[in-house]
Amino acid sequence: MRSAQLKQLLFMHSSASVESLERPYLETMPGQYAAEITLFEWLDFLLERGGVKRALKAIEYYETVGWVSADAAERLQGHVRGFSGPADDDSHSDLEMSDHVLSLVYIARLSSMQ
Repeated sequence: MRSAQLKQLLFMHSSASVESLERPYLETMPGQYAAEITLFEWLDFLLERGGVKRALKAIEYYETVGWVSADAAERLQGHVRGFSGPADDDSHSDLEMSDHVLSLVYIARLSSMQ
């Protein structure tokens, strides 16, 4: 399923050019309806894959490496905290490199919607 999601996201039309990208890639959350759908698809993916605790840690990591700004990270973490469910249970696993790559694609997609 991740492979299909990655292909779909990679081949979506993007208005962002390589020359215009600078860190953090995602400074603010875009306000369009399509961006909200993309945002919640991404957060649903992170939560399904790693649970609340690991999703929060992933967002913190994305801020540290410059993928998202502090403001964007705060908003993302607020959304994650709003989801119900256990913060850390055995049905979730650690996020893998491919999960982070898919997250970066989601971040690039959201950035292109600004």
